[in-house]
Amino acid sequence: MQQRSLQQVRVSVSLIFLIHGLIIATWASRIPAFQAHLHLSPAVLGRSLMMAAIGSVLAMPAAGWLINKFGSLSIVIGSTLGFALYLPLLATPISVLPLRVLLLFNGALAVWLIVR
Repeated sequence: MQQRSLQQVRVSVSLIFLIHGLIIATWASRIPAFQAHLHLSPAVLGRSLMMAAIGSVLAMPAAGWLINKFGSLSIVIGSTLGFALYLPLLATPISVLPLRVLLLFNGALAVWLIVR
């Protein structure tokens, strides 16, 4: 296995956090549009957004096991690809249930990405 310099590691981690931040920013900037499109009350929107936190909490026990089994690089690559694949789906929810499922998935991916 090739030894990486501290600078290479810093750049890699910074890029991953940049990608994650851009994905979250893309979603967060569209929350008002989703609320209007799906006619969500503030309470329903709040419960829907809570699904990301629930997904994070549910994924935490698996994160350590997955990293131990597959390595942190594999998990970071997999979760980043997962974000890239789910983001277009998040742009087109037709009702509250798909939105909540996608946000649950979002929370789980976020944990696997940042536990590294």
